Amino acid sequence: MQLDSPAPVPVRRLPRPLAVVLVLLLALVATLATAPAALADPPRSVTIEDTTGDLDASPLTERLEDVSFRTPVDLVALTIDVTAYGGSASNDLALNDAVLAYARAEHPDWITSGGAYWRDGLVIVAIDPDNRFLGTYAGEDVKLDDGQYEKIQEEMRPAARNADWNGAIVDGATRYASYLDRPFYLDPVAIVTALVALLVALAGVGGALLRGSRSRAKVTRALPRYDDVMLTYAETELAARTIPADSQYGEPVLRDYEEFTRAAAEATALHDQLPARRGVLWGIGAQSASLASRFAETAARIDAMDDEIVRTNDLLSRSHAWQDAWEAEVQPLRDSLAAVDGAIRQEASLADSPTARDLRTVAAKVRDGIERVTLQLQNGEMTGDAALGELDLMTSALGRAATAHRDAVIAHTARSDREAEIMRHVRYDSPDTRYTTIRGRRRHYYPAGYDYNWSLSPILWLNLWHSQASTDLDAHRHPPSSSSSSSGGFTGYSGGGGGFSGSGSSGRF
Repeated sequence: MQLDSPAPVPVRRLPRPLAVVLVLLLALVATLATAPAALADPPRSVTIEDTTGDLDASPLTERLEDVSFRTPVDLVALTIDVTAYGGSASNDLALNDAVLAYARAEHPDWITSGGAYWRDGLVIVAIDPDNRFLGTYAGEDVKLDDGQYEKIQEEMRPAARNADWNGAIVDGATRYASYLDRPFYLDPVAIVTALVALLVALAGVGGALLRGSRSRAKVTRALPRYDDVMLTYAETELAARTIPADSQYGEPVLRDYEEFTRAAAEATALHDQLPARRGVLWGIGAQSASLASRFAETAARIDAMDDEIVRTNDLLSRSHAWQDAWEAEVQPLRDSLAAVDGAIRQEASLADSPTARDLRTVAAKVRDGIERVTLQLQNGEMTGDAALGELDLMTSALGRAATAHRDAVIAHTARSDREAEIMRHVRYDSPDTRYTTIRGRRRHYYPAGYDYNWSLSPILWLNLWHSQASTDLDAHRHPPSSSSSSSGGFTGYSGGGGGFSGSGSSGRF
């Protein structure tokens, strides 16, 4: 009898980002495990050249002999007065020149036979206590890069500023030894690079998982909105067909209806691409995440648009829900009326100025106008189109008064034409974005018919302008100061050093 073969066990594969992280971790551990140990020995010789009499030679020698180098070096501790060798304390290269002059005069063995470099294996740590210079110099086989020389200077400065000359020399030598022939796995740059690579990989995994979670959440939130739009699609279509074609406020919304039908078709196409079941890893990939975002954005757009189409029809035909549609149109002006006193108080010195009084007067007229038009609309004495036109006239009148007060604030505050220009042309987010109105759609399609500063809520516009103008003006009057903390890194020799190109750098303390 032939037995059936057992069914193959499915192999679970790790998500690719997680696999990348594991590979990086293994590579890092393997590299560190196989890295050779860093050998460390005391300097081959220690020489104290205290020409200024500021060092305590015996304890300094002992301390320098305890410094661990990874390669044999001849360490020299040197104090020198740059003025004794023709230098000037104002010359940034004075210490470099003085150390070279001293070596040529007293220790020609510090220089190569060709006279162009410091001798191999030589490391000089130098200080000029009186003229406040410090620096390090080295043979070509033990030299460092400029950035490391500057780091050594930074290490020496605290002790040097406290007149601890022995301590400054030891600090410089110790930091020099830490840089010289440093194994890659002790190099902060290499460590940071490895950690950054690991963090980037972890961030990639976290980002992918988060992207998947957000994608699924977007779809979950968008589905009810899409379903609602599709359920009431016929109602929306009927509302669009009954909007008066000759209405100046209805025509822009009819143009929106054309966009609504295109967007609804797009949303349906995207909906059909969604899987019936979205697992825990769905949405991690770029393609599925893009699909989720596009579906959510399109669903939100058609959900807002169908409400606007129905609301427009309600108001213009004065059907059952016209009061809600009317209140949405009036709300930006009500918000402005509530903010008038606060806007005027922003510039207290102009609280009783002609423009402030005019702003209050216009606001009172707008408040009465809203009540009058609302009553006429309710009594059937005014069409929806005419009522919206009245709101636009009130908005324009309040906007002109707000602009006049803005100009008064500029004239009172600006100290120059440049400051007036800065205040007049500030950038800020329009308050209109917080409202969805029929009048806003008309302005969107026909901006040339409105003033440049026209806003659905003029006083909110004035408040936003004042806040940003104050910020921009303060930034203009008090620009951020730029400071330089550079205090070292002087390389090279005056006059080219007579053909000398030895490695080294000095700085001040």
